[in-house]
Amino acid sequence: MRLQVSGAEKDDSLGIIRKKVQIGSTSVVTPIKGTKYLNAVEYIREPKRINEITKQVKESTLNNFHEKEENSRDFVRKSKKYFLEDSFNVVITNFISPNLPTEELTKTLADVIYSASDKVICLPTVKNKTYQIEGVTSGGKPKFTVQEESFAKYLDFQKTIIAQIRNSNSKDILGIVPFGLPPKYMIKLVDMYFEKEIYSFVIDANTSNILNREPNLRSFLSHVGDKAKENGSSIADSYIHAINVGTSSFTADYVPADDFLNFFTYIDVVGTISKSRFAPNKNIQIGYPAEPKKKVFMRTKYSYDLADKLPDQEPYTEFKKHGSSAIVKKYNEKEQFMEAKKVNSLIGDIELTKYVHSKKGITEISWKKLENISGRSNFSHSAGFEICRRRNHCRNWRQHYHQRICYC
Repeated sequence: MRLQVSGAEKDDSLGIIRKKVQIGSTSVVTPIKGTKYLNAVEYIREPKRINEITKQVKESTLNNFHEKEENSRDFVRKSKKYFLEDSFNVVITNFISPNLPTEELTKTLADVIYSASDKVICLPTVKNKTYQIEGVTSGGKPKFTVQEESFAKYLDFQKTIIAQIRNSNSKDILGIVPFGLPPKYMIKLVDMYFEKEIYSFVIDANTSNILNREPNLRSFLSHVGDKAKENGSSIADSYIHAINVGTSSFTADYVPADDFLNFFTYIDVVGTISKSRFAPNKNIQIGYPAEPKKKVFMRTKYSYDLADKLPDQEPYTEFKKHGSSAIVKKYNEKEQFMEAKKVNSLIGDIELTKYVHSKKGITEISWKKLENISGRSNFSHSAGFEICRRRNHCRNWRQHYHQRICYC
């Protein structure tokens, strides 16, 4: 059963495409926010969702799968209990080990992932160190780099999983693309996926800000586009899903919501985070924060504001009362889901450019990165002047030029 992408509609001004993604009888329309925390929440009973189920598999867990069938059965059961009807259920498996498993254990992992998945299978994520080699800098500090030998082992790991999955051959595969890989190796990974007839991808940003990895994203998008052309199609025919997408660190009371801006870099789905950039409490003495700050997504600005700095009104007072950040995560997921739905409804309409330019939390640096990645010019300040020119030379065009917006 293959994943089908159709009905692509590009926006003429921004780097965003509306697509219908279908597998079997299940279909969704992108761009759409992937959700995880909202599955049982009453106020967002939306059908046709991207429902993410994240699971962790440690080295000891994999050994248990291999030795005792009841362990793998329990893993499969716990994964499937989170499936939603009429939704695109994507099980994301994080293999947590500093080393890649043996070929025999890799096949066991593939079988368990296959059984735990719905209609598509996302290849597993791994720790960066599994495809890196440890060395030292000129100053004697530890340094991890990707080399041919370490990358070849990672490539063989994914090839073994693909081959094992294809033995059953009834589910489509989403190729995982770790953004810890330099462009040289990312291109080789994409080549392997196309050779295996895998045309849809999940980017694992590993909690990094993708907009700050501009060369990597440009290399990935352009190479997928080139390979698609060789097959007589285009990047609009691929499904691109991003997970573990981070934002910049707080330097003030708010930070731009760069994770949400990835919808304007031809990414169809911005999913959830299942990895952490924060160290456990025992590591506080080496400079890590004890826990992440509570950051609240603001639809009106496209920013994250610190919960403690928001007005004393609902729902913000609720965030301040709770010690846990779980309630904030649910709120942010709901808000991003609804905002992606709003953006989706405006694709192809000139109002979309005006709407996005009204978001004051987006920095000029972020606008420039979006312009560079998407190849569209309407992200920069000059877009305001162009809009005004289309409005018969508005007398306030100089002000609009600097404000990046025109309501003429």
